[in-house]
Amino acid sequence: MPSSASNLPAVPGGDAFYIDFEGEQNGAPVLLGVLGQSEALGDSADFRQFVFDPDLQRVGTSRSTSHGPCVSTTAVDALRALRNAVEATGRPVVAWSSYEQSAILELLAGTTETSFWDGRMVDAKALAKKWKRRNHRDVVFPLTRGSGRHALRHYQKLIDYRLPPTQQGGNTGQRIRAVRDAVQKRGDYASLTPTQKRKWSSLLEHNWHDCNGMRELMLVVARDT
Repeated sequence: MPSSASNLPAVPGGDAFYIDFEGEQNGAPVLLGVLGQSEALGDSADFRQFVFDPDLQRVGTSRSTSHGPCVSTTAVDALRALRNAVEATGRPVVAWSSYEQSAILELLAGTTETSFWDGRMVDAKALAKKWKRRNHRDVVFPLTRGSGRHALRHYQKLIDYRLPPTQQGGNTGQRIRAVRDAVQKRGDYASLTPTQKRKWSSLLEHNWHDCNGMRELMLVVARDT
């Protein structure tokens, strides 16, 4: 996606698919959250989480969130479903930065799907930065370890998005490792400790807030554009 403000795409607002991968730093994604309704995604929900990691699949379908189902699948099949939804609806796909674009191309390397996704992603961060320069020039975000100065949660705070204290960021990798290690030792969701179950729920909730908070931000950006 071009970085020049003059070349930025139209702000998608609510009529889009908002996506967010979760994974350990420098590791492959373990799940993909997709916000947006389409029967082509395999359900009638507004939100679902596709779980790729085999160990986490053993807990995923046992404990989804109130926001939507967890679906055990491969990354290729999840992205094929998303492609079907995009083609069926004509909606854009929005992610916070260029990471999702790179991750998709890497996950689909060696398949015939890469040409569809090349340059497909709308970079919400680029749109949000342009909006901030125009409407909140006086606000200076703190430098966040691992996320730079333009972490999504800073923009969520700017629009008064209600993000629970447990979802402020920085714990994704630790949660994934804790749940994966636990299920490898214990076998299934039912055998996890209450703390381990909370870590899984928190991971899913974090992914939800990344997708939903991004949509809420783009609705504000669209309103102010």
